[in-house]
Amino acid sequence: PLHQEESAPQAPAADMAAMNLGEAAAAAPATQSAPIELEAPAPAAPAPEAQVHGTGHDGEPAIPDVTLNGKTYKPLADGKYDAIVLSTGLSECVLAGLLSVRGLRVLQIDRNSYYGGGCASLNLKELFQQNGKPFQDDSTQARLGRARDYCVDTVPKLLMANGKLVKMLIQTGVTRYIDFNGIAGSYVFNSGKIYRLPVTASEALTSSLVSLFQKNALRKFAEFMRTYKCPKRVANTLNKQEFVAAITEYYKIHNPEKIVEVEDLASKFDSRREVLVSALEKKYGLPLFEETADITFGDGPLGLNIVNQPVKKAVAPELGGPITSVVVVADFNKLQDGSKGPAEASNRVAKGDIVRAINGESVLGLPDQAVKEKIMQASRPLVITFMKPAFDPSSQKYDLLSMTMRDLYAKFGLDETTQNFIGHAMALQT
Repeated sequence: PLHQEESAPQAPAADMAAMNLGEAAAAAPATQSAPIELEAPAPAAPAPEAQVHGTGHDGEPAIPDVTLNGKTYKPLADGKYDAIVLSTGLSECVLAGLLSVRGLRVLQIDRNSYYGGGCASLNLKELFQQNGKPFQDDSTQARLGRARDYCVDTVPKLLMANGKLVKMLIQTGVTRYIDFNGIAGSYVFNSGKIYRLPVTASEALTSSLVSLFQKNALRKFAEFMRTYKCPKRVANTLNKQEFVAAITEYYKIHNPEKIVEVEDLASKFDSRREVLVSALEKKYGLPLFEETADITFGDGPLGLNIVNQPVKKAVAPELGGPITSVVVVADFNKLQDGSKGPAEASNRVAKGDIVRAINGESVLGLPDQAVKEKIMQASRPLVITFMKPAFDPSSQKYDLLSMTMRDLYAKFGLDETTQNFIGHAMALQT
């Protein structure tokens, strides 16, 4: 998970510049034929003499100062926009960014002296000011530390590192105004003390937040969360043509006679694609959507021990299933100097991974002796492609896709007190 951390410039609100998400788009002529103009209401009292700042957009006359309720402000920009977005919160930034990258001229303003709206992260001094508390630089910082060492969320927010929202933020250009930090730890304030929330099995046993009878239950829960594997949901991210193509390629390997049925099969399961994917992987034993890693080996031993493994519930060759076994990584062997081999050192290959190809040539279905001969006969450097095995739901003690977190807590015997903080803590681990 990523933590959204937004900076807080110390500029007066009146001098705050417009936050235009897409400077290149904003500089271009507006695509709308009737841009919205920002007009100040007539002041109740005679306005001071207007000051003129700079030149306007595309040679237009300069815009004078703006007077509202008897107070004069410098103009934010040239006064002509297709859209005006109030606040600089996350949703407002996304909206302004989407409009801007599509060619609209956008003005985004905020009444606060910092960006972020309700989603801002404040340093210690800003937090004191927001809550109407006096902040003495010397005495307060001597007691609590430097103000800038704090980053306090006004609204807690966790974003998954590879989630759709992060991808949207990158596309809109909002990331030029937002800094992301990985979550290093999470803390709670309880009974006048700050405690670190336990997210590992060892922390569960040592944390004073957990009662003696709950420590072992929390340890087991933390270990389960650490080792839990969730299948990648790829099918629903594809359009129908891509999904049909993926099944067709799968049948070319496992059951060519079924290719003529792919269109009807894809249409029948279009709203339940993951059901079809699970059924095919269970029947043929290999993943439909391959997750592979290419590892390059130079001269010398590979540091691998590979063996034959039958494909679970494989279809016999006479029934159209040509692959009845695969070669998998059984173990890693240390090199002569005691160091790890290239595959183990890459941290991209694990025990149980399938040897998919050698120098780009598929070896699926070959016995281990034939694979070893191909490796010995190949010139170096040698590239071996490893593939993750198909996900087996039965390998998990509990299936999180079919139960609520409340159900899972009950399975591990976690009481209400532990549940009060464990959800946020475990978000860091998962």
